[in-house]
Amino acid sequence: MSKKYTEEFKRECVSYLETHEVSIQKAADSLGVSDSALREWRKKYRNFEDSGLSKTEKEELLLLRKEVKKLKAEKDILKKA
Repeated sequence: MSKKYTEEFKRECVSYLETHEVSIQKAADSLGVSDSALREWRKKYRNFEDSGLSKTEKEELLLLRKEVKKLKAEKDILKKA
């Protein structure tokens, strides 16, 4: 069963990774998370804080990214059918 982490925790992990200049594996070990989870979070939150977007725009961007991911998965399923 996978663990559920808060958005704040994920952002802090990405910030730790960027500020400590260590490998993803070492950062993941230090933070007690999997390296694959940290990679996903980095992809999702990288430079997100410094983007100049308002809180509402950031929330909308996150929702849109989730929707794109869902639609791509559905498309892949339909291709296989």
